[in-house]
Amino acid sequence: MGCDGNLAVGTVAGGGSNRGSTDPGPAIDGPDPFAARMYYPHSVAFDPIARRIIVSDCYNHRIRAIHANGAVTTIAGGGPRGALSSQSYVDSDDPLLARFNGPNGVAFDYTTRRIYVADFYNHRIRAIHLNGSVTTIAGGGPIPSSGQNPGPPMDSINSLEARFVYPSDIAIDAGRDRLIVADLHSNRIRAIYGNGTVTTIAGGGTQKWPPHVNDPGPPVDSDDPLAARL
Repeated sequence: MGCDGNLAVGTVAGGGSNRGSTDPGPAIDGPDPFAARMYYPHSVAFDPIARRIIVSDCYNHRIRAIHANGAVTTIAGGGPRGALSSQSYVDSDDPLLARFNGPNGVAFDYTTRRIYVADFYNHRIRAIHLNGSVTTIAGGGPIPSSGQNPGPPMDSINSLEARFVYPSDIAIDAGRDRLIVADLHSNRIRAIYGNGTVTTIAGGGTQKWPPHVNDPGPPVDSDDPLAARL
């Protein structure tokens, strides 16, 4: 904010030509933030401990960091840009060998220093741990081809048996030891608890597929969260 109280808006990182929907070129890290290249950066979170901005670089299928000195690095993820396939789902002890498929929402847990990722096209919730390893903490079942319905949402006492339908955002509710997930195409808000249980905390009704064609109906408020419609 300037001295006159006005907000200033500037570019923190990213450069190259503005190509619209065209691939802007390979992901580039480096000490110059304006020479770094991203491809549809989706969400950000702040890591106050390492003093860095965490970015979900959606179509580069990577999680990137913008550091206090301006340097841009890749925290986790790799593989070809834009490729959406079953080969884009890999957990690994080496974060650069892990594979994401269109990562969307990110959240940083400052108590454990984990980064949580809503892995959109893989229909899973992933974690990047302090040691760099990448694991799946919730979501299971086969990964369909891009744009295909993975099936109806499923809650479970085993988080790896739960089913998400294009999770798009994530937040941490530390007071209740749970992660809150916006499960976009199931029209529900889901919760992942510390004991591994996955539940629906709001939203219900029939899942319409594909959602952008089949309207699930008008929004409904309710004293019963499961009778509400999102």
